[in-house]
Amino acid sequence: PQLSDLRESGAIEQDADIVTFIHRPEYYGITEDNSGNSLIGVAEIIIAKHRNGATGEIYLSFRKNLAKFADMESNISNSDNFMEQTYSSKMNEDETVNIGLPGNKRFDTQEGNVSNPPF
Repeated sequence: PQLSDLRESGAIEQDADIVTFIHRPEYYGITEDNSGNSLIGVAEIIIAKHRNGATGEIYLSFRKNLAKFADMESNISNSDNFMEQTYSSKMNEDETVNIGLPGNKRFDTQEGNVSNPPF
């Protein structure tokens, strides 16, 4: 995909501050590049326009079964200065937030029976 592909779609090309494209060669049946490297599970993020920054391409791995983009495994393992950091999410905490609303018996757990939820 190229910026010129947007020419007939109104003023998107001119008005947008940032234009990015996702290109997955595997989707189009291309499984190898010109050098013979596998393109299966590879996605190219193309920054075609960035009014206040650089343009270029970024390669990510694409996990089709999860519909998830992630760093390329080889980029992480080959980096000498890379220090993996994991940030916890507040969603993982077991604290119950009490906002002072009255309970509703229809939606309360049926005395420990979670096999038949009310929704």
